[in-house]
Amino acid sequence: MTFYERLTQLFDEKRHGGTFSGVVLIKRKDETLFEAALGYAHRSWKVANRMDTRFRIASISKMFTAVAILQLIDAGKLALDTRVRDALELGNTKVPADATVYHMLTMTSGMADWFDESGDWEKEWAALCHVHPIYLFRRNEDYLPLFVNEAPIAPAGERHQYNGAGYILLGILIEHLSGVSYFNYVRRHIFGR
Repeated sequence: MTFYERLTQLFDEKRHGGTFSGVVLIKRKDETLFEAALGYAHRSWKVANRMDTRFRIASISKMFTAVAILQLIDAGKLALDTRVRDALELGNTKVPADATVYHMLTMTSGMADWFDESGDWEKEWAALCHVHPIYLFRRNEDYLPLFVNEAPIAPAGERHQYNGAGYILLGILIEHLSGVSYFNYVRRHIFGR
């Protein structure tokens, strides 16, 4: 059995077993060794994945955000103790005044999140998407109304709680300090390297 046949069999088993839905591309330099689009991009509507399907990568981007922030710290453009509310001129919000870049990176800012993942996640997600269709969120700033005026859940630095909103603010900070979009910063300064 060839490499291509083994991978086709493996991914077909995963797809039929319900453990994989996505796109696979394996390349060596300019040569495509394997490519497959399997399963659905949207299960409810039975929209099949294609090789050009664009996926929401969700929390995977936090790793790139952290690297970008640390690069900007290394370049002297901010520090771990930079207060994010001040840096982004969010003084008229409920983002804790003393929440720093460090607090955002370590999810100890105490600020409200844009989506509470505790409880009945699927029901809450459906309710959020009904009121705020996710396709309307194109830029990090589009998420701000979902959390900046919500009361903090704890004082900054008091406890850890998963918080994507802090990373949204860090993404906006990257754009402000670099003068380019978050995506272009990551492309140039992380993937480009």
